Amino acid sequence: MSQTEIKYKSKKILFVHPLGQNWTPGERDMSRIANIMAPMGLLSLAAWLDKHGHQTAIHDCYAFPGENHLIYEYIKNERPDFLGLSTTTSSFPDALNITREARKVKPDIKIIFGGVHVSALREKILEENPEIDFAIVGEGELALQELLSGQPPEEIGGLIYRENEAVVFKGFRKDLLKMDELPVPSYEKLKGYPEAYQLPIFSYPKAPNTTVIT
Repeated sequence: MSQTEIKYKSKKILFVHPLGQNWTPGERDMSRIANIMAPMGLLSLAAWLDKHGHQTAIHDCYAFPGENHLIYEYIKNERPDFLGLSTTTSSFPDALNITREARKVKPDIKIIFGGVHVSALREKILEENPEIDFAIVGEGELALQELLSGQPPEEIGGLIYRENEAVVFKGFRKDLLKMDELPVPSYEKLKGYPEAYQLPIFSYPKAPNTTVIT
């Protein structure tokens, strides 16, 4: 691949892990006390896209609640092409709020949602939320790589997108990731890693630790 091709295809994306509400309002969120895990899915996506010539950054609201201003400062200063958010059901409303604020800073930023909530509801995600441009069902590495590299949405398996007024889901991907081709997750992109990520509920010996997705 020539340097011209790499420059043409290179895109910049900011990944965000929203905080959401995982505990009774007004009470302490015990999950944050017992088990703050690194967002492994986003770390894997970032490493994969970096490997294929794109530029990525990650902000983890779960480890650093109350610091959403850093998201908007990054968007203002770095002007990413895409904002990608991985959501659970509890963090989905928070992700929408982040999206709306991000659009105030950079109105033309493209919004991509993924995660288990998206995979469960699929087309409803875009039908009910006009602020979202794309959603990805299942593993995101290949679909994101194709989208950021300029492949037409109608050719991307696992992608949900808009075509005129219709929301279109092209179906599940036929090709799967080859595990041996996945790079090491991008831990270096996490602010405060590893000190900010503690797993005391699992740390029988007190030692550095991380998690694995199986």
